[in-house]
This record gives sequence, structure tokens and C-alpha cells, in this order.
Amino acid sequence: FILDGIINVLKMVSIFLRKWFMNNKFIRIDRKTLIRLSKDKQTSDKNSESINMTYIIKNPIIRYIWWSRLNTMLKLAFKEQGVRVLDFACGEGVFLPSLSANFKTVDAVDIDIDIAKNVKKEFKLDNVNIFEDNIYETKLKDNYYDIIFAASVLEHFNDVHLIFDSLRKKIKKGGALIFSSPSENYIYRFGRLVTGFNKYNNTVHIHYFGSKELADIAKTKFSLIKKVSTPIKFLPFFDLHNVYLFKND
Repeated sequence: FILDGIINVLKMVSIFLRKWFMNNKFIRIDRKTLIRLSKDKQTSDKNSESINMTYIIKNPIIRYIWWSRLNTMLKLAFKEQGVRVLDFACGEGVFLPSLSANFKTVDAVDIDIDIAKNVKKEFKLDNVNIFEDNIYETKLKDNYYDIIFAASVLEHFNDVHLIFDSLRKKIKKGGALIFSSPSENYIYRFGRLVTGFNKYNNTVHIHYFGSKELADIAKTKFSLIKKVSTPIKFLPFFDLHNVYLFKND
């Protein structure tokens, strides 16, 4: 009984310390560095949602909106005890420096990892492993990860039920899935019109679901713990992106 009490106290102290230090460990890669690291992949396609259109666009408001959702995802991870995490569909790897600074082991997976590998090399992320893989035929281990992060990617899968099932297999019992997704509400669509982004006429970056639809599907497979709207969490009607914390009970 005494030993159990000591263990619980140590766990609480560990969580407190991790929260304390993580508050200062969100790493936002500066625009010039991203331009340099992604120069071989940059595209002139105005409708593309690639790195050159979201994280290195000149408009600082758009950059802030996209970085803020990653910061929110990391803050939600404060609630979880995580040692081993996965960045699912890591894209250009912009989240990897933050994850590397806060977790012992970080795996990342995507079908195109060229820029992510540049980010790993640039920031010397020795605890990051990057896999070029397909989630449907992945070699990633089952029942392995404490937390899986999925930043604005699930809406691109029309068979998202299969994706949730695949991710659930990879998460430990009691582990967490933290994902973000565009709200697809009128404000979000108006913002796309104003800024020139238009996924609705783009055959590569199609949105099959909005964040609410994804959350409703996720609720059939996980337990919802918390939802946060970004970029202004206390104005839920201004939810350009929504971030969710789900548990694999």
C-alpha cells in the first residue's frame, strides 16, 4: 500500500515536471529555414497546401493559424503520460523538433519524407525515426505508442474508418490519439476564398470530412477527452481548426 502511494506520487511529480518544462518547448521553425529546407519540393501550384503555402507564406496571420494548431496539440499532450509517440503523416516534419524536445522516442511516417529528413538533419533530432510507409501496409508495431499525433491529415481519407482502426491498433491500451482538422465552416471557407486557397477544386488535397464529422466517427472507436478550437479557443464560433484528444480505453 505504501509502495503504491509512493509510485502514484512520483507519477504526479513526473507529470507536473513535464508540463512545466513542455510549456517552453514548442519549437516554431522560422520561415527562412523552411524555405531553404524545402527548396527542392516547392511548387508553383497556387491551390496546393504544401509547405510553401502554409508555413512559409508571407502572410503572418496564416502562418500563425497553422502553427497554433500544432501548439494546441502539444499542450493537450500534457494530460498524457507519453514516452513513445508517432507523428502520423508527418508531411514536411515541421512538428518533429517540438516532439523530439518533449518525448523520449519519436517515430514519424509518411509516403513522402524528403523534407522531413532535412528537418531531422538540420535540428539534429537523434531520437526521431522517419519511415517512408503506407498506413495500410505499415510495418509499424501494434500496441506500441503512448500517443499518436495526426495534424490536419485525417480529412483527406475517404475511408477514415479504416484509418482510425489502423491507428487504434498502434496505440497502447490507455494511450491517446490527438488530431487536428479544419472545421470546414463558413468562416473557414471564406478564409480560403480571401487567401486564394481552394481545396474544393484540387484533385490532390481533397477534404472528405470536416472536424465534427471526424470527431463523430472517432467517438465510435475512442473516448473523447477534450476538444479545443483554434486559433482562438474562447471563441468557438471562430473555429478554423479543431483539436481533439481521444483515449484508447
